Amino acid sequence: MIGLAPASDDAELVARYHGRAPRYTSYPTAPHFTARVGPEIYASWFEALPADAALSIYLHVPFCDRLCLYCGCNTSVVRLESSHRAYASALMREIDHVAGLIGRRAKVVHVHWGGGTPTSLPGDCLVAIMDRLKERFAFWLSASTITPCRPTAWPSRPPRAG
Repeated sequence: MIGLAPASDDAELVARYHGRAPRYTSYPTAPHFTARVGPEIYASWFEALPADAALSIYLHVPFCDRLCLYCGCNTSVVRLESSHRAYASALMREIDHVAGLIGRRAKVVHVHWGGGTPTSLPGDCLVAIMDRLKERFAFWLSASTITPCRPTAWPSRPPRAG
């Protein structure tokens, strides 16, 4: 933790973290999204990363195949596979662009997919994006990948182990 001593009891934890907090963090964080941030500033953030920096990568898929009743995300329904594939291609171009700005195979310790529903992308696209990340970045052996998915997309009966 950053400068925080462990809490001694539950009441202290509640007191410490009581209050409003974002549901999740966007990258860069919301206060950095201003009209002043152009290509030069964007590039400078990546160029300034320390050589030994371990990165967490966030991949955003801004759509779903259908809306979940409980969802509070700002998303839209997109069912056209051509749109999903076009977005996956754009995401891979952005991966190449960012890796180029960093200028080396930076270490990655965490990948988090978010959105919408990342698993609305075709499976081969998800694999291709992860493969591209592994080509352009140096993944630690213990790197984690988190991919939220729509719970109703799981089969009612899990497949049998062979």
